Amino acid sequence: MSKRAAEDMPATDLPKKAKMATDNGQANVDLDENLHSRQLAVYGREAMRRMAGANVLVAGANGTGVEIAKNVILAGVRALTIHDTKNVETRDLSAQFYLTEEDVGQNRAEACRDKLQELNNAVAVSASSAELSAEYLGQFQVCIAAGIPILLQPN
Repeated sequence: MSKRAAEDMPATDLPKKAKMATDNGQANVDLDENLHSRQLAVYGREAMRRMAGANVLVAGANGTGVEIAKNVILAGVRALTIHDTKNVETRDLSAQFYLTEEDVGQNRAEACRDKLQELNNAVAVSASSAELSAEYLGQFQVCIAAGIPILLQPN
């Protein structure tokens, strides 16, 4: 919003932002109270503070995984990584709504990353096909496995 537009806008319409400390107490998280007013009412400030600082992994860019990723991104986490090792097949087009015919043959996570990013520019969205090792998983506060058989899920 331009400075001029902000000056012309009534004070009640200006975005309210609250600074919230993250878990380590060092960095501040800006929380747009107008944008997240409904979530604040449901989750509370502490949960919103934690979500705003969270780095989340969604393993499995199938229909379920992408729906989860969409909701997590809209909730306003700090960063989300969508993970998949499979390439898009024609049958994926009926279950995963961010894929198109042009994506067939590409990695599923890479194919939907840009469309997921468009949901919320305040969230850093990345794609990965790295091995799900304990070291790799250690960089995330939340790991969600969607469509991965339980025997293949990392410990």
